[in-house]
Amino acid sequence: MICGMSYYQICLYFLIYSFLGWVLEVVFHAVALGKIINRGFLNGPVCPVYAFGALGIFAMVNTMEAHGLLSAVSQDGIRAASLKLAEGRGQFSQEALELLLLFLTGMLLTTLVELVAGWLLYTFFHARWWDYSSFPFNFHGFICLKFSILWGIAVVFVVRILHPIIQRGSSEMIQPRWGWPVMGVLYLIYLIDFIVTTATVHGLNKRLEELDKIRAVMRVPSDAISETIGKSSIVTVQKIEEGQVQAALMKSEIKSAAQNKRTEMIDSALETRDALKKTAAGKKEAVLSAGVKGGKALAARAGELRREILEHSHFGYGRLIKAFPGMKHRDYDDVLNELRTEGGEAQ
Repeated sequence: MICGMSYYQICLYFLIYSFLGWVLEVVFHAVALGKIINRGFLNGPVCPVYAFGALGIFAMVNTMEAHGLLSAVSQDGIRAASLKLAEGRGQFSQEALELLLLFLTGMLLTTLVELVAGWLLYTFFHARWWDYSSFPFNFHGFICLKFSILWGIAVVFVVRILHPIIQRGSSEMIQPRWGWPVMGVLYLIYLIDFIVTTATVHGLNKRLEELDKIRAVMRVPSDAISETIGKSSIVTVQKIEEGQVQAALMKSEIKSAAQNKRTEMIDSALETRDALKKTAAGKKEAVLSAGVKGGKALAARAGELRREILEHSHFGYGRLIKAFPGMKHRDYDDVLNELRTEGGEAQ
């Protein structure tokens, strides 16, 4: 027994709440976004983070009940609150205090689970799979006050209403001699799914990196041409302004000579500008002629990578991008946003 649960119960509840968490995610995003999305990090209909949260809550509640902490804290709270209430305004019941304590501890524990899960996914897979940065009172986008409160309410519902029903219909009805073989098969599928998904995420990161490098290479010619044209324009303006200043200074003494000087400097500036333009045009032509084959090859490879990522919307790379519309990548977020936009237009 671990925290009031047998190994059989722990394994069984993990599978059940993984599935129920996935159902909750699908329903929530169907209502919020109007889209049916196969949510979850894994390909199968499971969300392990919900299972870890549920087991943590059950372990906490069982431990508190075993040591009498829940009732003791509730009774102390009742006495303290009752003393502060004015006469005739009633008293807190033990049930109300227990629910409040369950809400607060459940909120803290589930928020901690969400924070740790988000940090681990970000650390190992370099992506923020959900992001609460737009919500007030958030912590690095991993957790926020709004969802912490919702988790606390969900904990009260699960512990007081849902779990007793599941307990009677699962671990008390399904005998271990039948349950273990079935769970063995399901956990094997679970493990294969985890391995495949991990490989998929690493493959996605490699493809995002390659796309980012292609984008950088294809920007080199335009950056070089822009720099040359920009420099030529600056030099031309400086030459003309210099000629105008010199002409103004010399106007009172040798007006005609200054005018000639001004004309000469402007002509020189214009010649410099034309020469720089020719140089820029020559560079542009050279870059384009030398890189036309390479540019076509890079563009073709970029298109191939985009198709590999987006063509499977229900499995593989495309499913991950579709399942987490708010996902932010640590290194290649711009590339990911382009793919997300392209995938949305394709649909």
